[in-house]
Amino acid sequence: MGIKKSAIRGIIGLMFLLSAYNVYPQETKLLQLEEELQEVNIDAPEEENKENVTQINLVSVGDIMMHEEEIISGYHAKTKTYDYHYMFEPIKNYIQNADLAIGNLELTLAGKEKKYTGYPCFNAPDELALALKDTGFDILTTANNHSLDRRFYGIKRTIQVLDKLQILHTGTFITSKESNEMLISEVNGTKIAFLAYTYGTNGISFDKGKEFSVNLINKNKMMNDIAKAKQLEAELICVSIHFGDEYVREPNNKQKEIVNFIASQGADIILGSHPHVLQPIEIRKIKKNDEEKEVVILYSQGNFISAQRDRYQDASALFNIELEKNCDTNHISIKSVTYIPTWVDLSRINGQYHFRVLPAKKYIHVFEAKKDALISQKDYNILKRSLKDVRQILMSNDTRIHEQLTLLDE
Repeated sequence: MGIKKSAIRGIIGLMFLLSAYNVYPQETKLLQLEEELQEVNIDAPEEENKENVTQINLVSVGDIMMHEEEIISGYHAKTKTYDYHYMFEPIKNYIQNADLAIGNLELTLAGKEKKYTGYPCFNAPDELALALKDTGFDILTTANNHSLDRRFYGIKRTIQVLDKLQILHTGTFITSKESNEMLISEVNGTKIAFLAYTYGTNGISFDKGKEFSVNLINKNKMMNDIAKAKQLEAELICVSIHFGDEYVREPNNKQKEIVNFIASQGADIILGSHPHVLQPIEIRKIKKNDEEKEVVILYSQGNFISAQRDRYQDASALFNIELEKNCDTNHISIKSVTYIPTWVDLSRINGQYHFRVLPAKKYIHVFEAKKDALISQKDYNILKRSLKDVRQILMSNDTRIHEQLTLLDE
């Protein structure tokens, strides 16, 4: 390693000072030392002992839903058009900063002819997908209990809309051939496979011969799909799974069983949805074939956007999964899993519903700074309660799991 000129001059100066006090009286030795130092390449830069690593930042959110009130909120009577960009404006920067962003599209895009409706059978305007695209979402999973809300036609048209917007998707399929294909996306030089499954479709049966159109939770299928992803040289396997008890803030035994199975087969990231409330986060160490690895488990990511207003249902989080890949060894490690608590604000502008996904901590400060006219004192109190709820549910002893800082001027 090269020695800086200033350091050499300092050493020589100290030697001269010591010689003045007869600490180093041999002048010849001092000159010899100076000659040896002159032989050092003083212009050589200091070497940096850094590994050849790549950072990967994945952002994930939970259920993207469109109830009747939300559908109406984006309608512009003058132009007779819909626009939902405003819903995601407060949270957009955090999504766009990701290397890849993924969410669960829990609705169909079956077109106006099939009538726009909310619960219990969802069909939203195509403009929602455009807003999600512009917000920064790269992948939308479509395997959930509302996949068949407009039967096979709804699946087909939803996929066509997403394809037209170049939004990647997995979980539902138009052909049997497509259902056997694997979604693998390269992120910062790392191949990541994305899989998605659901516990069911609310009792709605498949059209005859279209049983392939929705990925249902099936151990043999999941095992084979994960094995196939490995054969296709995926370096990470991300599994989105729609399961659990609605409105329950802890995973049930069936969820735990399925997660244990998926992890044992080789999944690296497990993204849960369906309960419409948050459930705990875990980074779990598992051992297989004498090799240890870690798995990120999000049992339920709650409602990212919906019109459900009860406590815990209107609050969620945006999850940031930070990974680090050693490009020399190709080993990928989990650096952190951070989260931004969110809250869905419902206001009215000129009598019309107005929904926004707000970063909770930031908008508490926004209200305190009197910078948002839509947040009322009641909203402020709920925001503070929601922030506390999210922190309590996601609290972990693992120091890599923690809340992400949000700034007022972001």
